Amino acid sequence: MLPGESPSQPDLPERIAAIIIAALQSDKGVHAETVIASAAVMTGEYVLRTASIDISGMKSGSPIFSDIVNQILFEAEGQLTVSDVFINALYAQGIEVGKNSWPEIPEEHQVIMDPLQVIARVRPHIDMLFEHEQIEMLERAYQLASTTALLVAQTRHVLNPDIGKSLAMEAMLKGAKTVPLETA
Repeated sequence: MLPGESPSQPDLPERIAAIIIAALQSDKGVHAETVIASAAVMTGEYVLRTASIDISGMKSGSPIFSDIVNQILFEAEGQLTVSDVFINALYAQGIEVGKNSWPEIPEEHQVIMDPLQVIARVRPHIDMLFEHEQIEMLERAYQLASTTALLVAQTRHVLNPDIGKSLAMEAMLKGAKTVPLETA
């Protein structure tokens, strides 16, 4: 079992991915970069929720600066970070995770929809899934990190996974450092 994989819910990343994919499905299919970024933004949002920062007086879309968020995402001592779970899940999918495999994101691989807006639409469905399964807040971030890695792997036939994972990490930071948009 991988870190972030719940023994009772090994299929949770697949179920979450299906919700996000369904929200983005069009007659042309699903835009790989946007689906990856959307899952990653939601991962970051759950990092922010885990940090328990009071954002009640802040405007949606405002930036957040927090050492606690950084610790949960990258620097926790004695605890698995959300980025650790993401990297471990990438590795389990056969994706290179060495430090030289994280390129800049080319202009042609930018998202076509704002992931913050996508997540505002799908948040109630994913929240309901987590509540039904009684998943704790940090574990939710772990599950979403695993979902993001799964989407990077699933889209590797249309998107270089190195670009996909770089895009994901950038979007994860955006989700963790931005006041979420209101549910649509």
